[in-house]
Amino acid sequence: MIQVLLGANEYDITNRVSKHFTKKEFRTLQRDGIIISNYKFTIENSDKVFSVNRDKSFFSNPDTIYNTPIKIKSNDVIVWQGIIKNVFEKPNDIAVDIETIDQFYDTIHQKVEYASGGYEGFGDIVKNVFDTYNINYNTGAMERSIALYDAASCEAEATITKDDSMDVMSFAEKMAEIGCADFFTHDGEVYFLAYGDTAGGITLEDKDFITFDSISLNEKDIINEYRIYHAAGGPEIDADNNNIGEASRNKYGTRELKEMKTGTEEIITLKDSTSAVYLGENYIKRSHILQNGLYSNIPLWVQFSLDIELDQYTTVLDRVTVNFTPNNINSEFQVMKKDVDYNSNTIRIEALQR
Repeated sequence: MIQVLLGANEYDITNRVSKHFTKKEFRTLQRDGIIISNYKFTIENSDKVFSVNRDKSFFSNPDTIYNTPIKIKSNDVIVWQGIIKNVFEKPNDIAVDIETIDQFYDTIHQKVEYASGGYEGFGDIVKNVFDTYNINYNTGAMERSIALYDAASCEAEATITKDDSMDVMSFAEKMAEIGCADFFTHDGEVYFLAYGDTAGGITLEDKDFITFDSISLNEKDIINEYRIYHAAGGPEIDADNNNIGEASRNKYGTRELKEMKTGTEEIITLKDSTSAVYLGENYIKRSHILQNGLYSNIPLWVQFSLDIELDQYTTVLDRVTVNFTPNNINSEFQVMKKDVDYNSNTIRIEALQR
């Protein structure tokens, strides 16, 4: 049984969630800023118990609305905790909308000070900062990312001072941008996932799709060239000298990754060419489908809807095999965006071919 509980005293508003109860999840591409996964509730308010600034209302004092705790339980187990971001009321309506964000939103805005004291594994820097500031991250994802960076001998040095005025979220976004990693939230945890982390999932057949809404090429995210500054006695610059992006450049023209500078004047210094080439080539690999030994095909971006009973198998952590025979699609896709509507019992998915 699902329960929606409001406030420190866990006032049960489940029966009032009578219109729309939706959950939004996002998995960012490496160059995107983090989007905090959130829920939006529309709750019945004919008795004005949840009106804004009204006497004897739960929200009688507008100053106390922000940060009001809210949680969801399933069979008495907490599956999500958040805080209220805003309440929207139309005085003549019989409902109010409540927007929420994950509870750790404020913790990722703590200001960071950190010094590596020498080169260390790229993933270890992220873990150390998260540990220092008590960020609730998924340990399994972090360990897998550290292993991927270590296997490639990808090392860096970080120096962040008070004068940099950088918070945890900005730091993690910067590390994800340089490190070709995804940085997102899921069910109250932060995920930092390096490229190369894979997790297989279920197969979706024609019968599973309520609607199959769109199919397009993910052309806007093509990267087939890079310029990354690193230390190595430099500054030195590495580009696609191994030419893994050559076939793509011949096909689509040069699509260059935004020039990334690391070094003594930046907060992050990549150790050497090995580190820079590994990260640059990951960007090229990430934005293409490997076929016949060449990174030249653009991945598909698809949108479809499913029954809510497939919810647990289609999170932003999952890859699913999409077998949609009308368009001859039979390939693995990474779930990138998910909207769950508990009123219509449907899920809307956006996914990227892998």
